[in-house]
Amino acid sequence: MLRASIAALATIASAGVVTAPAAQAADAVTARPQVCPEVGEVSTGFGAKKAYFIGAPVPVFRSGPYGPKGGTMSVSFQAGATVGASVTGTAKSEINGLIAKAEASLSVTLHGSITASTTLTGTYSVSPHKIGNAKPGSDGYKIPWKKTEIVAPCNVKTIASGTLTAPSYSIRIKYWETSS
Repeated sequence: MLRASIAALATIASAGVVTAPAAQAADAVTARPQVCPEVGEVSTGFGAKKAYFIGAPVPVFRSGPYGPKGGTMSVSFQAGATVGASVTGTAKSEINGLIAKAEASLSVTLHGSITASTTLTGTYSVSPHKIGNAKPGSDGYKIPWKKTEIVAPCNVKTIASGTLTAPSYSIRIKYWETSS
């Protein structure tokens, strides 16, 4: 009985010796050292874009309140209304570079500014007992951004961050209603 136990242990031990190097070799192939960017490398990343209406710097046109049947409101904004991009954070001087990087990173079209080349007009039906509001502007995006630098192997330092707000489409009139 003792001989059979020793033989069984020897067989198990020799099997372990044979398979252990093979297992170690397999681990060596999959366990590669982590590759880190070069120290001093600077990059800019962007978060998820959110649709946002950017109003032109003109007052909101208001009409109403209207009576129980509602009414019609007509508006006209002269050509020349301009909507520009803005940035919060510490990179105000880098707005054009941020726009270019955001376009490439997020596959969107953004502009530094858009100007209405013609007069914008619109006629809107205002609901009963409501006030009609209108403002020229552009549909665009608010995009969070962060500029980072590699300061030691695999250590990242945030240099600047904020939000880029930029127009994407031509200027239009946004209409909405408020309570009287």
